[in-house]
Amino acid sequence: MSGVEKRLRAALLALLLAAAVACALFVTAPKASADRADCPGHAVCIWSGPTFGGQLSWFSENDIGCHPHPDNTPIRSAFNRSTWDVRIGGWGYLQESNFKDNLPNITGEVCWGI
Repeated sequence: MSGVEKRLRAALLALLLAAAVACALFVTAPKASADRADCPGHAVCIWSGPTFGGQLSWFSENDIGCHPHPDNTPIRSAFNRSTWDVRIGGWGYLQESNFKDNLPNITGEVCWGI
């Protein structure tokens, strides 16, 4: 085998090894999941799934009023990190610094300060 063939074979082997490692990392990487800790401070957060899973939407506590959640129908989890009591759709009120998960299928707007 010539020197060029040896270098080509070594380069191909290195490329295959790098691809195998990349595939192994991709396959074993943990699946991203939502978590209550993803809710920033001084915000109202809602999730489309139970136990703070699914799509997360959050609103600053300074953004007083009612907010639709078109990407989060229905609301299944909520975390109120604001200083307001927040109305969660047709379900009821969530007091400041409280959370609720495994809610029934709630629709409507998230409102506070009105």
